[in-house]
Amino acid sequence: MATTDAAFLAEVERFLTSCDHPLITLFEESNRNYVNGKPAFRHEHSSKTPSTDCHREEWRKMDAVSRHELEKAKDRKRRREYREQRRTERHNLQQEIIRLTEELEKIQGAAKTLSTLSTSSWKMVAQRQLAARKGAENQQTQLHKAIDMYATVIKEFHCLFHERLQHLNDVSIYQELSIKNEPASAFSQHKKIRFDSTDTDIFATYIKELDAVYAQTDKTLQTWCLESTEPNWDAPKEIWDKDPDTGYFQFRGKVTVPFDFKDICRSRWQVAHLLHLQDCREIYDAVNDPENTLALKFRRTTRLNSGGIASVQRWLVIRRYEAEGRMVLVWRFFTEGEGIFAGMHADETGWGVATAVEGSSKTGSVLRTCVRNARMHFSNLTAPNNVTEQFGDKLLEWGRENNEEATLGLERLLIKSE
Repeated sequence: MATTDAAFLAEVERFLTSCDHPLITLFEESNRNYVNGKPAFRHEHSSKTPSTDCHREEWRKMDAVSRHELEKAKDRKRRREYREQRRTERHNLQQEIIRLTEELEKIQGAAKTLSTLSTSSWKMVAQRQLAARKGAENQQTQLHKAIDMYATVIKEFHCLFHERLQHLNDVSIYQELSIKNEPASAFSQHKKIRFDSTDTDIFATYIKELDAVYAQTDKTLQTWCLESTEPNWDAPKEIWDKDPDTGYFQFRGKVTVPFDFKDICRSRWQVAHLLHLQDCREIYDAVNDPENTLALKFRRTTRLNSGGIASVQRWLVIRRYEAEGRMVLVWRFFTEGEGIFAGMHADETGWGVATAVEGSSKTGSVLRTCVRNARMHFSNLTAPNNVTEQFGDKLLEWGRENNEEATLGLERLLIKSE
């Protein structure tokens, strides 16, 4: 649009320049009225007036030269008036060109400003979209990490659940046979064997993983910013929260207690047996190092907000590792829901590290604890959201309860030993 307007104004300028050279003058036009030096009169139908007759009379009295000079003077006057008119028109057109040029510049400036503002708006939108895309990519990366972690857990329990399902099928077949051919006592005995076999598989799987869990101790402490062994007498730290990347519940704590390191190691191992949990408690004895390894099973029963009763079965394996100046407890916890919690599971991994206070006149020990609890719901996919949330809340509540009971039990044992 701006290019077309500029071209039009340039064309007007060229036209005005060409107007300074008229193609036909009025003098040439007047000469056409003479034939052989004499005026050629045209026959026109007009009414005769006295003034016209007077002019004609004066015209006849003038000789040919005077008449020619008079015509030339009139012609000069007409040309002068014509040039003056053209000059005025040219001046007006030049002023119009100036006005239109200024208006064109204003329009182009406004268009440029509008283009700049539009570009700025699009840039802002693009930046926001880029930020949203980066956020989505970060979330995708976190989800991939969570998927990988859950895939590892699922892989670990796939064989275990598959074999358990096979046992259930075997029991169904055996139940039909026992009703027909065997007494009820024989069937009850077989169920006991099948139940113990499943427990054995769970314990064997977890015990096999304890050494690998212990190998991750230092890395885990560093990841959760607990690698320092400096005492924190006046600033104990205990945090329960939820990992935003994986959805796991996790606990990290550091506390300094005014007790001897050896007494702490002995008492903490005793507290780790969770003697306050006695409901359906069973000890698994088939461990290679019973002095430093514990495997047990128990049941937890709770009342929900709705008034209903729910329960879970829990399998715990824990091992003690002692080195110079440090004792490490590592454990694995498997939880299986019952009743309204049926189909819900959880897997917990924990590290408890005790070290002696060094470089201080006070006697004391530094206790650092890391716990990661992952919920897993394999079959009960249709459970209401409030039920799955209550399952997670109970896991968190029991974790806090175990931690508090262990702390109180540790203090009672140490005070009693004094």
